[in-house]
Parts: sequence; C-alpha cells; structure tokens
Amino acid sequence: MNDLVLISYTDSLLGNYFKSCRDDLKHFIEHKDISIRIHCDHDGCKKQVLEETICDLSDNYIVVAFTHGNENAVIDQNTTELIHKTESGNYHNAIFYSIACSNASSLGKELINYSSKLFFGYNQDTHGIQGPQNLVKIFIESENFALKRILSGITDGKALYEETYTFFTQKIETLKEENKLLAPLLLHNREAMQIYTNENGNKKSFPEI
Repeated sequence: MNDLVLISYTDSLLGNYFKSCRDDLKHFIEHKDISIRIHCDHDGCKKQVLEETICDLSDNYIVVAFTHGNENAVIDQNTTELIHKTESGNYHNAIFYSIACSNASSLGKELINYSSKLFFGYNQDTHGIQGPQNLVKIFIESENFALKRILSGITDGKALYEETYTFFTQKIETLKEENKLLAPLLLHNREAMQIYTNENGNKKSFPEI
C-alpha cells in the first residue's frame, strides 16, 4: 500500500478511544518500518479535506475510519456525514476499513458494488470502552488486528476473517479472566464482524450472508 487515509476523532463518550486506535496503528507502522504515506490529522479530516485527499488517489490505498457511523455513513464527532453510501463510487480500488457502528450493513456493500477491493467493518452497533489501560488495549488490539494483517500483505478475505475471528476469541478468553463483565461486549463485536471482497468483479462475503 502507498497511502493510508486515517480518519479519527475525539469523542464525548469514548474520550481518546479512537485516537488510541490511531496511535496503536501508527506505532505498528513505525515498528514494522512500513513505507506508507498517512493522510489527515486527528480531529482534522473534515469532509472537504477528505474529498480533496481522495481525488489524488487512484489505487493501492486504504481508508481507515476510527469514528462513529451508521448503516449508511461514516460520521464525525458532530454527527456530520463524512462518507455516505451514495459516494461509494469515489472509493474505486480502495481497501476500506471501518470500526464505525453498522457500516457493513449498507455502506460496505455499496463500496464493494462500486469496486472497492476489500471492506472490513461491523454489521451492528459495537462497543469501545474507557477504563483501565490493560482492558482498553484488548479492545484496541482486536479492532486493529485485521488492519495490521492487511498491512502485512494478507488480503484474502477468508484467511483474514479466520485469523481475526481466532484473535478475537483469544482476547475474549483473556477478558473472561481479567474482567468477565466486559467479555460479552468483545464477543458481540466479534459476531458483528463482516468482510467483503471484490476481486475483478468476483464478490465474496465472510462470513457468507
């Protein structure tokens, strides 16, 4: 990958959760010495900035949304729509990775219909947390696992889904030992996970729907 468009916002309820996801990803990129240009500042990826950035990209790029959303759109901290499903044609050839609630229900499908290469997201509302750092870290590592595998060269949808599902399961077991009340939240996130791929018009879903 040559370019990574990184959307993240400070949130009134989750605080720095999305920024922590961003920082974890940037640490991974720096530690692995991955050569990739990162676009957009934290709290700074307004719709106009995003659209201008995307216009300069045509292939071999990833869009990452560490923010809120719904079935149809990625939104910022003020509930302003940043990416709506009607704009899916702007993301031709992109890999689109979103931890926003419910994006896989409609937005993700539309992105794949308009020839995005791969979509990772969730088909229901999901959970991030605040609290002790060791517990927050478990959620963030789970959110970012598939993205790190993509950056490491794994883009086969089936393999990516299976590896990520296994990782979530391991972290759920860890949570059961450290805070059993939080384990069902991460379990819910795992079950809401959805990956879509489009390889030269051959569209697949993991798990199948």
